[in-house]
Amino acid sequence: MHHTLLTGEIISKEAAGRRALEAFPDHSAILEVALARLRGAPLPANPPRDQWRGLTASAMRSIIADSPADDLT
Repeated sequence: MHHTLLTGEIISKEAAGRRALEAFPDHSAILEVALARLRGAPLPANPPRDQWRGLTASAMRSIIADSPADDLT
């Protein structure tokens, strides 16, 4: 989502996940979970599943806050 909001370019989920890891290292735990699910790989033990929703919402808030406001209208 971040890359698309910044550039208008639509990229694969895999590429978007890798870029998000670079741009938002503070959210790496939940981004690694998302990439593992996408790849069909074993899910990491941390963060615990009961924290995923809150961590996902936090990551999304950061991504949106980092995106240009004129692209969000």
